[in-house]
Amino acid sequence: MNRTIAPQVHNFGPLHLTSPRVIRLHNGIHIYIETGSEADVNRLTIALPGGGAEEPVAGLASCTASLLAEGTNHYSGADIAARLEYAGAWTGTSVSTHHTSITLSSLNDKFAELLPLLIDIVFHPIFPAEATNGILRRRAARIDIERRKVSFLADEAIRPLAYGASSPSPALNLQNRSSV
Repeated sequence: MNRTIAPQVHNFGPLHLTSPRVIRLHNGIHIYIETGSEADVNRLTIALPGGGAEEPVAGLASCTASLLAEGTNHYSGADIAARLEYAGAWTGTSVSTHHTSITLSSLNDKFAELLPLLIDIVFHPIFPAEATNGILRRRAARIDIERRKVSFLADEAIRPLAYGASSPSPALNLQNRSSV
């Protein structure tokens, strides 16, 4: 390979996306199913109402989302991590303006055994003090680092000029993705 010669540029080509199948459950929840892949993996994202705009304290939604997989009424955080790791699966959480999401990524043949675990995480979370304190410490350290970055300082300086003196400071909505 000669790195002094630029590679050829090709057009991207046509992109064909199928429309997702939409199922409406009896309780009004819509499920969007996309089956356009032959891969043996899947990803289920559950979007819950309530995000950064609804949080009474900045960062609360993100911290709460981070704690979802730290324990439930039926499983400890270690049990959840072990089950996910054994199945080769992982969860991730994110917070947007008006929604908080939790995502489960897994192999298709493990999905049926992991779905009850995900349901328990969403509907029966507990927030153990040790896990809560650990996440809060890590979050505080990350916020301290983010607040020193030029991009944060620039955004903080320009926000009052663009939106007025009463505009809030930029939110540090650091997303969580656990690898287990």
